[in-house]
Amino acid sequence: MKILIAINSLNPNTSAIEYACYIANLSGAQLTGALLDNIEFSEMFPPSEPPIGPAAELRKEIKQQAENTIARFKEICADKGTPCKVHRDMGIPYNELMHETRFADLLIIDAGMSFDDTEDQVPSHFVKKVLTHTECPVLIPPLSAAVVEEILFTYNGGHSSLLAMKHFTYLFPSLADKKITALEIAPRDGHITDKFRLQEWMHQHYTHTDYQLLAGDEENRLLEVALSKQNCIVVMGAYGRNTISKLFKRSHADAVLKISTNPVFISHS
Repeated sequence: MKILIAINSLNPNTSAIEYACYIANLSGAQLTGALLDNIEFSEMFPPSEPPIGPAAELRKEIKQQAENTIARFKEICADKGTPCKVHRDMGIPYNELMHETRFADLLIIDAGMSFDDTEDQVPSHFVKKVLTHTECPVLIPPLSAAVVEEILFTYNGGHSSLLAMKHFTYLFPSLADKKITALEIAPRDGHITDKFRLQEWMHQHYTHTDYQLLAGDEENRLLEVALSKQNCIVVMGAYGRNTISKLFKRSHADAVLKISTNPVFISHS
């Protein structure tokens, strides 16, 4: 399995890197760091016109910071016993990362990752765009690293929610002995959609399974459950796609990312 972690070359999130090592170690996978540059400065000086004076010093400093980030990434991986490699992606960050996800099984990215120093919202505009167009599943790491003790599958019986569950299951067979909860939220009292088939599928992959049906507003109930959990990965379906099978509106996923301290796994077709 190829696990990719997005890294801002000038502002790396060491906590995210440490968690990415933990996730890679769960599957015995190599961790690939996609080192992304903010190219606004370099575009000011074409290669045919090398900067001089203060500009030259600034470019030298940026290059040194990127090298320091690579060294720090390798140091963390070595400390965690995680095989690693680095891709230095020096083009437009979004374009480079989308190309990387085409050849990856999982992307790990900090919810607040941004190349705009004035932005402070979570998830950032950059991450929202990545979540909408990524070509592989995405895992948003928690604020602080913690071992996985439970998996929360957000479920509605649709294509996208089941696909997210399958992607997660196939990527992490080592978590088969963890507690699994399938959560369906209905506006009114009802029943779990295709409960028998869902139960049959889950029992083929997991040892400890549970089902929870809640009535009420999707966003509020989802946040209520997500916030009540500890050391739990929240698994969600489509993000930002106008499809019938989309599990929650974009604002619902955003709310979980803003408030929950648990990691969030998002996958869509």
